[in-house]
Amino acid sequence: MKAFLEAISQRERYENIKNKVQEKQALLNIELQNLKAGKGGMKLLLSLKSKEDEIKAIEKHLKEV
Repeated sequence: MKAFLEAISQRERYENIKNKVQEKQALLNIELQNLKAGKGGMKLLLSLKSKEDEIKAIEKHLKEV
C-alpha cells in the first residue's frame, strides 16, 4: 500500500513538472512570435541585445526545454 501511495505521489510531481514546462514553452513561443512580429516592448528597449539576438536566445532556450 505504501508503494502505491508513493507511486501516486511521484506521478503527481511528474505531472506538475510537465505542466510547468509546457506553460514555459507556450510563453516562450508567444514571446518569440511577438518579437518576430516587431512587438519587442519595453523588455527589448531596456535590453542590450538586438532583436535578432533575443530571438536566437529564445529559440535556443526552446530547444533546451
